[in-house]
Amino acid sequence: MGQVYARQNELEKALAEFEEGYRQNPQSAPLLTGLVRLYMQQGQAEKAVAVCQERIDKNPEDAYAYNLLGMVQGNQKNYVEAEDALDKAIELQPSWIPPHTNLANLYLAQGKKQEAVKKFEATLEANPKSVAAYMSLAMLYERDKDYQNERKLIRNGRE
Repeated sequence: MGQVYARQNELEKALAEFEEGYRQNPQSAPLLTGLVRLYMQQGQAEKAVAVCQERIDKNPEDAYAYNLLGMVQGNQKNYVEAEDALDKAIELQPSWIPPHTNLANLYLAQGKKQEAVKKFEATLEANPKSVAAYMSLAMLYERDKDYQNERKLIRNGRE
C-alpha cells in the first residue's frame, strides 16, 4: 500500500504504511529503501540517517544499510560521512556493485574525478578480479568521454 500511496502522491499515508511495514519486518531491504526515500522526499534526512544507523547498530555487517546511509549522507552533502559509509559497504561486500557506483558518483559530485580514478585503480591493483571496481572505473571514463582509457581498461579486464 505504501507504494500505491506514494504513486498517488499521498506521502503521509505512504510513510505510515512503510513505517508500519518496516516495524513488522525490519530485515526487509525494500521496506528500508522505501522508508528512507520517503523520509528524503519529505525533507526528513535526520530520520533517514537514524533508521539506517539503527539497522547498522543491530547488524554492523549490513552492507546494504551502509550503502543506503552513504547515499543519504551524500545527498545531504555530508561527504566525509558518506564516503566512510560507502567504504564500509565495500569492505563488507567487495564484489557488490552499487556501493562502488555510489562512491564514484559521490566523488563526481564533489568534482574529484581524479581521486575516484585513483581509488578504483588502487582497488584493482589489490584485487584485479573486482568486477565492481572495473564497472565503476569504466563509468568514470565514460562520463568523461575518455573512451581510450575505457577501452584500455576493458581490454585489461579481459586478460
